[in-house]
Amino acid sequence: FNGQLIQIQNSETSTQFHEALSSAYAKESGLPVFGEKNVDIESYEQINDEGTMECLGVYADSALVGFAFLMALEHFHYSSLVASVDAIFIAREHRKGALGLKLIAELKALARDHFGCDILSMTAPHGSRLAKLLSRIATPANDEFTFDLRGKNAF
Repeated sequence: FNGQLIQIQNSETSTQFHEALSSAYAKESGLPVFGEKNVDIESYEQINDEGTMECLGVYADSALVGFAFLMALEHFHYSSLVASVDAIFIAREHRKGALGLKLIAELKALARDHFGCDILSMTAPHGSRLAKLLSRIATPANDEFTFDLRGKNAF
């Protein structure tokens, strides 16, 4: 990975993510409708311990520079196990080259080989670099919209 190493981690990655990268992730990928970030590390760790989530850490010189959280859930409409990327991020200064593609390849392999899924689902912030990348390498499934039920945009 050109000096980068992707390792599958346990809950240690979620703690490192929270400490090292959560502010940068929230700034770039946060949805204003949700307000300020409030990462529930304990819930991530519980889901990880249940075996339905894996954390991937992206490292450069032993420093965590990116992450992805992959969950496998039963899709009730199709009675099949579907992998979903809950979050994916690589620090801006480490986005040169094909690191994002390599991380997505790792997610696809993990979804298929570890969880036994046939489908991997990902979302990306509208207009982001990730959205542009996914539009070139994945099949568009749908558009995602959010309603703020606290009064704004509610009807």
